[in-house]
Amino acid sequence: MATPPSPLRVRLLPSAVSGDGTLQYATSYLIDDSIAVDAGSVGLYGGPEAQRSIRHVLLTHSHSDHIASLPTLLENTLTRDGPPLEVWAGAETLACLHRDVFNDRVYPRLEVLTRPVGPAMVLHELASEREVRLGGLAVLPVAVDHTVPTLSYVVSNGRASVLIAGDTGPTERLWQVAQARQELAAVFLEASFPDEMHDLARRSMHLTPRTFGLERAKLARPAAFIAVHLKPRYRDQIVAQLRAQGIPGLEIGEAGREYRW
Repeated sequence: MATPPSPLRVRLLPSAVSGDGTLQYATSYLIDDSIAVDAGSVGLYGGPEAQRSIRHVLLTHSHSDHIASLPTLLENTLTRDGPPLEVWAGAETLACLHRDVFNDRVYPRLEVLTRPVGPAMVLHELASEREVRLGGLAVLPVAVDHTVPTLSYVVSNGRASVLIAGDTGPTERLWQVAQARQELAAVFLEASFPDEMHDLARRSMHLTPRTFGLERAKLARPAAFIAVHLKPRYRDQIVAQLRAQGIPGLEIGEAGREYRW
């Protein structure tokens, strides 16, 4: 009899430097200790020893709260002869890394970081709805609607799938893809601004509690819907508005918690 896969483990990484860590200033997730989704805070998490197991980084898009600590993660995982850090993203995000981060002004160019055994970091281009396999996990990128080209990720271990939606405004194709995933257990979905700031949310292509609820209604199957990316200044207001709607499967994301499916 085949051994069933281990649980799929996802940790929403903390980014607050004081208090209880509930406030999220930057975005990173850690999947099965080896794959980071976004690099807003992962380079500041747990120190070099804890980060050593991270081999892959999936970037949703190029905004600073999603890529800020990537150079720090590279420094913390870099060894003289070990494998490179592998970064996966859409073409526009990779171009931004070359142009705006690894450019000898913000941080050394990647060519400078090449070791005798090869590059310190390898960049891989992803295309929407073209699946890749990282270790024992299948990763399906799906484009969403944001102010810059942005990918969400459906990650599956063969028994359960989770959807990390990244930054997005109201979107459509994502839910069509999610509807077809019988094993979908959870969705991490943003709720950036309170309903009173709906105009700013619309223009910046983010969600409010009301539009979060409307997006949830586009998926006609049960799943945990974990609200993330709550702007710290408005967090209590956003949480209250989300809970007032009676959204099926709603959870408020807990920084530092390891979710298992």
